[in-house]
This record gives sequence, structure tokens and C-alpha cells, in this order.
Amino acid sequence: SPDYRKAFIVDLNTDFFRFFDNTTHGFYVSLRPRWRVNDKFTISHRFNIKRDLSSFGYVNDSLDINDEPVIIFGRRDITDITNTFQSSFIFNNHSSLNLRLRHYWIKGVYDQFYDLNTEGYLEENNYDKLEDFNYNAFNIDMSYSWFFAPGSELSLVWKNAIYTYDENGAELKYFDNVKNTLKNPSDNSFSIKIL
Repeated sequence: SPDYRKAFIVDLNTDFFRFFDNTTHGFYVSLRPRWRVNDKFTISHRFNIKRDLSSFGYVNDSLDINDEPVIIFGRRDITDITNTFQSSFIFNNHSSLNLRLRHYWIKGVYDQFYDLNTEGYLEENNYDKLEDFNYNAFNIDMSYSWFFAPGSELSLVWKNAIYTYDENGAELKYFDNVKNTLKNPSDNSFSIKIL
């Protein structure tokens, strides 16, 4: 991290991991530029990406060829991306306006499926259902705060949210995925709070 007293800074965080007992590996990168325009106005953006490659996870419960219950696991590649834009404007020492836009996207693509045996080990199977997934959460939060007396606050908050889950969208590119997400209906709420 650089000197936070500067007007423009960029934070960078990265990580790499590997499991030595199987093929699971991946990485994490976080990049956050921040621009303090002046003492009243600040803009920042945070980009996070995490990739879990060849990781193992629970899929569902099923029946084998003898109609016996079996627990299905899968080996999959998971991509997890978060983009967050934040801005704040301080009108004076009694009031401020904050804006936050966040898009969270996680997708998983399965390569192979396994049965969990009674000893706790995974055995390859012929399970062939589509279990890929694509989940999005897009949120906008805007709030105005006014401290109108000592220990007293008025807050006006607007929230907009879009949530999507699609089993067929795991192969989409990032911007195509965002475009599809924004076509979905959104939930809006407005609240007033006085403390």
C-alpha cells in the first residue's frame, strides 16, 4: 500500500495457493485505486478476482444404479469476481452523501463427478446432469446523512438490487454476463430513519 495522505493511490493484494495432495490450485488479486479529489469528494473502485481451479465440492444427493442413495461431489473451476465503485461527498460537518455500486459474479464449471464412498473417498462416476452455475448480485446503495442536532441523525437511503441464478450462463464472458444481469427486474426500496 502507498502513502494514504496522497490524493491518488492504488492498493494491490495478490495471493497464490496450491494443494499438494490433489490438483486444486488458484489465485486471488485485488486492485483498488482511490482518488481524493478534494477534502469533500472521494472516488474509489475495487476489483477482486479469485480463481479456484480443479477444486472439489458438494453437488447434490442422488441415487446410484441400484437405487441406493449416494452423495455426489464434483471437480470444478470457480471464478469469483467483484467490482465495487464507491463515492462520498461531504457537504459540511453535518451532512454527507454516499454512493456504492457493487457487482458480484460467481460461476462454476464442472469437469468430473464423483461418489462419496463410506470411507470418505471420492470415486469417479457417470453422473452427467448439468450442474454448472452462474450467480450475480448487482446492488446500488445511496444514502444521505444529516446530523441535525448533537446525537441526532436523519438518514435517507435508496437501495436497488438485482439477483440472478442461471445454470446455462457459466460460459458467458464478463461483459456479456453484466449485460444479461442488467436486463433482469430489480427490487427498489427507499427508507427514512431518524435517530
